[in-house]
Formats: sequence, structure tokens, C-alpha cells
Amino acid sequence: MANTPIIGRWKKQPAESLRYEVDWSEWLMPEETLVQGNVFVVENTAEGLMELTDPFFLEGNLGLVFFVRGGVDSTQYQVTHRVTTSSGQIAEREILYDVVEV
Repeated sequence: MANTPIIGRWKKQPAESLRYEVDWSEWLMPEETLVQGNVFVVENTAEGLMELTDPFFLEGNLGLVFFVRGGVDSTQYQVTHRVTTSSGQIAEREILYDVVEV
């Protein structure tokens, strides 16, 4: 996981439930679409619980949409996005979430 690209770093408050979108269209080849997508919190990155909903596809199957809720104040979470494409490619990208009570 150490070499997996980090594609973003976002902040949220512990009580928030927010929608996030990850657009993969620039990475996909022409006519290629996503056929499977998962998001999950990397183990051992935080002690408290942060929940992710099952992702669903953006229009045209070019990206993922999911909700993030919870988390512990002053804690950073690493979330992996794993997708499989119509041509058989499998890719992983990471997003860091900083949970901060304002």
C-alpha cells in the first residue's frame, strides 16, 4: 500500500455524513468503463469508527459515489478506492480524511 497514489485529502467533522465522488474518467481508456468498485478504510489507520456506504457508479460508469460518516476528532483515516474496468484493469487509489471538530 505504501506506493499506492494518494489522490486527495479531505476534512470532515465527526457528526457529518457527506457525499463524495471520485471521477476515474481521465484514467480510463476510450470506451472503457468501471464494472466494479469498492471503498474501505485501511486497517490500523485509526482507532475510532468511520463508516463508508457501498459505492454506486456515476453516470456512464466513469466514477464512484459514496457517503462517509463518523470518525473520531483529531484522527486521520486512509480510505482505499479499488476499481475494476471493462478491459480488466484493476486500480487502487487512496484518499486521506482528517476528522476535525470545529
